[in-house]
Amino acid sequence: MLPPQIEVPAGKRLKLAIRNEGQGPVEFENLDLRVEKVLAPGASSFVVTPPLKPGVHTFVDDFHPDTGKTQLIAK
Repeated sequence: MLPPQIEVPAGKRLKLAIRNEGQGPVEFENLDLRVEKVLAPGASSFVVTPPLKPGVHTFVDDFHPDTGKTQLIAK
């Protein structure tokens, strides 16, 4: 499970390591940033963001819309 919010530096590209510790597939997606990754159970990977503008960037999991949201807060 991802934390609901993560503070990150604005203006920098980020490499985010992600791991699916659940029993089913998960998705890590933000269409505005053109970032999308689907992970099978037990899989690990990473995504790279473009330099983030200051503000809130929300990532969603279409497989788990009620609980699968994380916000990157770029400052």
